[in-house]
Amino acid sequence: MLSENTIVVAGKEQIATEMGDDVVILGLKTGAYYGLSEVGASIWKSIQQPISISQIREVIMDEYEIDADQCTQDILELLERLTAEGLVDVQNNEAGA
Repeated sequence: MLSENTIVVAGKEQIATEMGDDVVILGLKTGAYYGLSEVGASIWKSIQQPISISQIREVIMDEYEIDADQCTQDILELLERLTAEGLVDVQNNEAGA
């Protein structure tokens, strides 16, 4: 399980491209395509270098008007799905710390 202190980065087994405000990702292992709308695309852009989930939240809250708790929950849900699909690598998970 991911936490605010978890460090994540986009996985290497994917190809992604921007389409306007959206991002389309091809999972090389699965051959499946994934689409991220504007906010998801901002998260994807943020994880091109290792970054903590709390830092991602700061980026998103600077760009959009959203409740901090809701923002954290939405980021965690998206990153957990992308991690399960092999598109995001967890570099440091301090969920138990």
